[in-house]
Amino acid sequence: MFRKLALAALITVASAGGVRGQLPYLQKRLAGKGYDVSFFQDPRFSYSFQFPKNNNSGPFDYTDKSRCYYMRDSSILESIKFMGRELKWLEKAEEDYGVPKEIITAILNIETYFGRHQVYYLDRDNGIKLPALNALAKQYAISSGRRKEYFAQEIEKLLDIYKEFSDDPLDIYGSSMGALTNKQFMPSNIKELSVDHDEDGKIEHYGEADNIGSVGNFLKYHDYGKNPTLALMSYNYSRMYVKALKAHAEVLGEYEEKYGIYPELPMIEFRDEPVWDIPTLSEPPDTQTLHEVSVPVAADAESGKGLKKTLGKNILIFRAF
Repeated sequence: MFRKLALAALITVASAGGVRGQLPYLQKRLAGKGYDVSFFQDPRFSYSFQFPKNNNSGPFDYTDKSRCYYMRDSSILESIKFMGRELKWLEKAEEDYGVPKEIITAILNIETYFGRHQVYYLDRDNGIKLPALNALAKQYAISSGRRKEYFAQEIEKLLDIYKEFSDDPLDIYGSSMGALTNKQFMPSNIKELSVDHDEDGKIEHYGEADNIGSVGNFLKYHDYGKNPTLALMSYNYSRMYVKALKAHAEVLGEYEEKYGIYPELPMIEFRDEPVWDIPTLSEPPDTQTLHEVSVPVAADAESGKGLKKTLGKNILIFRAF
């Protein structure tokens, strides 16, 4: 069945003259709905369709075992500090949406490292950052059926909301799938699920408080209380992704249980290599390798000793050493 669907998609694209051949259909659709389609003639938009390969988002790739940023010592430290800074809004999100603060923190860390590493649609060969409209249009062009309609609707939603970000729809950047902001919401979710969490009268798409509330609202909308795993899969449909979130969140929970959350932590030298190789889905849990690494995240109030983090068999715990 999968081969038949893939073949049908290839035939659809080929019969329309390739990827670029899909653009007139998209332009006609948007114009018919009253959207300004002048961006189709903008060189910034047409450029991306000259190279169907080398379009990659970065820097995060949670399936790449050699680049497990979110389980590095530095990443855990940043999550702890983030929770200290934003505890008021994280606790409000727990109360309003029923989503643990550790899960919200893990999502914002893994998605964009709290906004420090924005995920862009890139032409890596030429070092060019491409607009989110390009990414969405490319996904539309190479897709078929319901997936094609999904990306057409996401393009419409982006054109509905772009003035919340910029006067120029081609001055908005996102991932290779068109996801936007620190929380990596698709345009439809930006429009429908973003919230004014700090109640200051406006939704700040790059503001910490509103991102925290929006992530909580998204997960509540997808029934986190009834099925957390399914809700997290709705955020990013990947078992690896969900596993990474839960692992990161568990480390944060163990830290809080033992030490509490601190608004500020001293500058600490840390190792910056990956500390956990996420196994592929084909590997059964009992074959996972146990890793032990020293994580100098804080001093024990009583013993003055640091912590050791033990990783293995899907369990991450802290223990004194």
